[in-house]
Amino acid sequence: MTVAEVVGLAATAVFLCELIPQPLRILRTRSLSGLSPIGTGIYFVTELGWVSYGITSGLVVVLLTALAATVLSGLQLALLWSRRGPNDLWWMLLWATGLAASLVMGAIGAMLVLGLVIGLGPQAWAAWRSSSVSGVSLWRWVLSGTSGMLWCTYGVLMGEFPLMATGSVGMVCASLALSRLVGEQMKRRRVEAHTPRGI
Repeated sequence: MTVAEVVGLAATAVFLCELIPQPLRILRTRSLSGLSPIGTGIYFVTELGWVSYGITSGLVVVLLTALAATVLSGLQLALLWSRRGPNDLWWMLLWATGLAASLVMGAIGAMLVLGLVIGLGPQAWAAWRSSSVSGVSLWRWVLSGTSGMLWCTYGVLMGEFPLMATGSVGMVCASLALSRLVGEQMKRRRVEAHTPRGI
């Protein structure tokens, strides 16, 4: 097994694990605070695009990962569907049309990079600017940063720019969300440390 194959398998495993904590947190806390329905919707449609990319590029690792990610991101979208805006569905359909057109024109790679920016970006931004992050999973973003690093490395080893770029975007978005989540945890611990305990 080559180094690239090992990195690809590691990236796949971490990426799939990344998509599990957030739906579980929603189900456990029933909180949707700090989450973006439209970001999740765009992310879901983009994963469908990655399925096409995996098929056309012949990268089995990418194809299998995208198939599993489509299911997991679809679950999260279903949990957030009640909070969608009036135009969210239209934006998702518009994005799906753009991806289909880029596939026909042979520019799917660039569109998938853009898809990660406009899908993952709003999710990270929602976590950053929300007054409450009770609905956001810390582990989702820890794993997102890790998978971004691995996908970027895999893209370098395979000479695939879309994978390099998406991995880099994933790391940036994870850093943004984690800075807010870790800061919130530290703030909560400071408050607890200065709160008198009852006898």
